[in-house]
Amino acid sequence: MSLDLKKYAIRTDSSAASIKALEILIDCKFSAHDSCYWGEYWIFRHSIENHSIRVYHNFDPMWDSNNDDPDEEYFEFEYKEYSMLIDVCGSSDWVKQLSSKIKTIQNIVFVK
Repeated sequence: MSLDLKKYAIRTDSSAASIKALEILIDCKFSAHDSCYWGEYWIFRHSIENHSIRVYHNFDPMWDSNNDDPDEEYFEFEYKEYSMLIDVCGSSDWVKQLSSKIKTIQNIVFVK
């Protein structure tokens, strides 16, 4: 099965409110994680299907202002105006169904 990926951005810094809205809208529960690479992030993984949603800060926690290129400060430089990003990955049908729901959340916009 091929997987589709859609990327969204959160217009506000309120990750908690956006995650809660996603949980209610799609009837799921995100688990919080923290890593050296991603920093603080939240993920939902479908237990049977190969579907996932990841919400993360668009800032590379390993970026060093003294040594790294300024473009590397962000995971997605072309969306640097957004502090939070959402990756939706899964089957075409699932991603399409989810996308139509996500578009109804006021502070979330489709970017890729």
